Amino acid sequence: NLVSDIMAPFGVVLETCPAANILTADLAGYAAVVVETPSNPGLDVIDLRALVERCRTAGAKLVVDNTVLTPLLQQPLDLGADIVIVSDTKAMAGHTDVLMGHVASRDAAYMERLLSVRNLTGNIPAPYEAWLLLRGLETVELRLERMCANARAALPLLQASEAVSEVIYPDPSPQALDQGFLIGATFASAAAADRFLERAGFAKMTSFGGLHSSGDRRARWGDTVPEGFLRLSFGVEPTAALIDAVQAALADG
Repeated sequence: NLVSDIMAPFGVVLETCPAANILTADLAGYAAVVVETPSNPGLDVIDLRALVERCRTAGAKLVVDNTVLTPLLQQPLDLGADIVIVSDTKAMAGHTDVLMGHVASRDAAYMERLLSVRNLTGNIPAPYEAWLLLRGLETVELRLERMCANARAALPLLQASEAVSEVIYPDPSPQALDQGFLIGATFASAAAADRFLERAGFAKMTSFGGLHSSGDRRARWGDTVPEGFLRLSFGVEPTAALIDAVQAALADG
């Protein structure tokens, strides 16, 4: 929305394509390619090394949104990306109480220019919000370990349930240290999906990566997914209790 609504009058053109098609898209003439992997909400895994080569051939900068896996589980700069962006609102802060993000690059000139623009626009975090993020960073490694373990524990229950027609979880990838804590699950209807969240005790929220397991029915935001599709974010609850809750909610479905 920022690019199409605010930057378009300055000659910036935005074109989009499904994440799964980016490796075959024609990149000629583009100044930058922005990709999220795993994608949100479809959790498509994009081969970043292959995309790096295509971007270099086309003369485009590669910008990778690394929010889903965080810098602890995937390092796009090491894979050749030019710029990385992360929504620290999600797992990095982890407590669902701060709005923040960061940009990283090994291009010193770009970072100098970025800091200048940030200062001129006043887009600088306040001290309290910076402290909230620092608090979250102190536990991010421990939280991610439990979140990923909880997702893997719940996965077979979702896959075996007759209430769920499709389950999406990223395949193991050599470019990432873990598959993450997000799972996509499609229920028969919007009502069935909402009922699962309520009975499992999952929060209904569009953000993800918090302490508490949550779900978002993405069709309500206009995503091209079935009405019953949930993007499930697994939190740090005791695994046994969480699995009992998921199992009971699926049985009730």
